[in-house]
Amino acid sequence: MVNDDLQKVLYVDANGREVDAFSPHFPASFPIGGACEVTVDAVGDTYVSGCGAGPTLVFDRRTS
Repeated sequence: MVNDDLQKVLYVDANGREVDAFSPHFPASFPIGGACEVTVDAVGDTYVSGCGAGPTLVFDRRTS
């Protein structure tokens, strides 16, 4: 989940409770408005995409 107002990526459990969060650092080329969508894959890596055309940031859970 992305909190647009705080520009934080939130991890929530099955009951909807926040279990972790982080604020990604966006490169200058990231679209205005910051993060819009986030996805976590089967191994726990997090993919953050911007609002519009631009890069997708990848966060490796093993190195965070």
